[in-house]
Amino acid sequence: MQDELAIAVQRHEKLAQPATADRDALQHFVEAVVAFSDEPSQTNLERYLAASRSLEEAQLSGIEGLADGPGEGSLARTPSRAA
Repeated sequence: MQDELAIAVQRHEKLAQPATADRDALQHFVEAVVAFSDEPSQTNLERYLAASRSLEEAQLSGIEGLADGPGEGSLARTPSRAA
């Protein structure tokens, strides 16, 4: 019974990690958009671009993380978007 509980906890933690990363990346992105909107400077443009890349990476890593689960192998073969 404890083994099943430990497995369930590990599965939950694995699924929760991408969501947390997505939320953090989204928060940074929103802050960067607001900063760039308030003051369109080179620094804020670079901040926006970095936040945009981080958000995309967080979303992609979340998708790839799901592909590691049982029966989810088809996600690993999904072609990435063209840049």
